[in-house]
Formats: sequence, C-alpha cells, structure tokens
Amino acid sequence: MGLIQYIILLAIACYTADGARISSPKQNTIAVGKDSSGKNYTPYLSEWINMSVKSESIVTVPVGGVLELECEAVGGPPPSIKWYHRNNLLQEAGFSEQNEIINTAIGKVKSRLIIDCVMPHHQGFYTCAGTSGSKKKISSDINVFVQENDYMPNLSCKPNIPKIPRIITWGPTLLEITNKDVNLPCAAVGNPPPEIYWINNKNQIIDSDNFSSNYKVLPNGDLLISRISWEDMGSYTCIAQNSLGQDKVESFVYPVRKEE
Repeated sequence: MGLIQYIILLAIACYTADGARISSPKQNTIAVGKDSSGKNYTPYLSEWINMSVKSESIVTVPVGGVLELECEAVGGPPPSIKWYHRNNLLQEAGFSEQNEIINTAIGKVKSRLIIDCVMPHHQGFYTCAGTSGSKKKISSDINVFVQENDYMPNLSCKPNIPKIPRIITWGPTLLEITNKDVNLPCAAVGNPPPEIYWINNKNQIIDSDNFSSNYKVLPNGDLLISRISWEDMGSYTCIAQNSLGQDKVESFVYPVRKEE
C-alpha cells in the first residue's frame, strides 16, 4: 500500500474520531476538530477504537488441520488485541501501553490466531477484543466447527514439529507527533523459535548495537524509534526467520507536527 492510501486511511480514522482532520502531507500537520460542546480538540486527545474481523463468520476445519483467524483494530491511542475462545483468554498482543499522561498516537494493529493441529476441543466461538486507552470493543463471533475423521479416531498432535515462522501481531500503520518515541509491534511463532530483525525506511538492516542510532530492536521483537522526525517517515519491515524459512510484514510510520 502506498503513502497516499495510508494517509487516506488515517484521515478516515481521524474523521471517525468525531470530525478532526489530517491536513495535506506537504503541510505535515494535524488539525483540530470540534467536540459536541463546540470546543477545539484533536483526535490524539480523544480515545476511540474501531474493529473488524478478517475471517469468515463460520469456519470449518478438519481434525489435525490448521486454524488461522485474523482481526484488526485501529484507534487512538494505538490498540492492543486479545483473543478469546468461549470467553477464555487465549492470546494477547499489540501496541505496548505508554506511560504518558497523554498518548498522542493513532495506530492500526493486526493479530492472527494460529492453531497448528486442531482437535475437537477447539470447536466453539472465538472473539477478539480491542483496547485503546479506556475504550474497549469486542468483535463479532467467529464460529469454528471441527470435522472429526471416522477413519482416524485416535488422531493426536505430535509435539515439537518443525514449523516455518508466522508473524502473528504487527502494526501496519502508525501516526505520531514528532519528537515522540514510537514502538512498532512484531511477534512471531515457529519451531525452532524465529529470530526477528527489522529493515528501516532506507532499506538498511537495523543494528541495535549502534548506540548513535535512534532505532532499537527490543527483546520481544518490537522496534523502538526514539524521538521520531520527518526523516523517519516510511515503511519498516519486520522479518521473522528460522532454519525453515521466513515471514515478513511492513509497518508505515507517519510523523506529523501538531497544528497550533
């Protein structure tokens, strides 16, 4: 997806947050809107979240097959996502909570739930729940039906089977005010456990040992960009790799300055 599409996506997101707007890329500013009382505000200071499920509402999987579900959330502050099966928590990931009194970012996060060897107990309804600050939203149900195999009634899952890496959480888009720190999530699964590395907006592998750089790959695989500036705008690629192969995703960072 190109720069213009990202800007349009985020502009729509900002309008959703009660009418604030993003000005042109040339101006590189974020403008204020009006709340219900007529007071000026920016979407950065208004907590909001929207969610959508990227999987079919009904999914059928054979015993021993692979189940893969996906949902996404966009909001301010950047959201986190939790997966539930029959209201029991399965997986939690997304943007890390910031310790700031006012969180100024807007972001989009995607999350995959992957079950490599489906068994009858995996049947039931699945939901993903998004959280942005104090705002929460729950997706519609995904109903999973497991087809049992009459010819292999005692089928079981073998442990420690080698698996190619799959990235299960990432942030495709992040908009943040300049001079702020940003954290781009990237979590992956695989066997052996994959190593995660990042490529920056200049197509260079990020070296976390370079202390003069404002980039740092964190132990959990996330990318920290300190005090972002206009020069940091662009696509960053997270790559998860093991001896069997690799998976990769892109995150687009768009720095803006707040319009006074």
